Amino acid sequence: MDFRGKTRYVIADPVLTNFVTELYWFCDLENEFLNIKWQHSIPTFNEEQSRKFLYSDETISKKFFMHRELRRHQFKQAMKNKNNNHQNLVRTELDKLQEFEKLRTRLLNQAYLNKKYHSIIDRYPFLCANY
Repeated sequence: MDFRGKTRYVIADPVLTNFVTELYWFCDLENEFLNIKWQHSIPTFNEEQSRKFLYSDETISKKFFMHRELRRHQFKQAMKNKNNNHQNLVRTELDKLQEFEKLRTRLLNQAYLNKKYHSIIDRYPFLCANY
């Protein structure tokens, strides 16, 4: 991993590197999915708790959710006012949301990462949930 142009660490096992890269990609996809979703619907308790876990500062967490609440309000107002430009933008975002949901569901239901990287997960016990 590079930080400010300097290499901080290198993972020696290339399969573990691939696993970490795909896991990071999945987390990034999940983050983008939730950001879009929360602009149109209220987060569940578990979703909110998982996001709060990422923030060390309660104020930042509250600000994040307040911003999403403001976006939900703007969304509802635009739908009431029949703002065509905004409705087209919302329709595009909702299409993205459906696309993300399909991909996310496929990855989770098939336990994609677990199947693909079962040997690496077995090799490194700290990657197992039972550890």
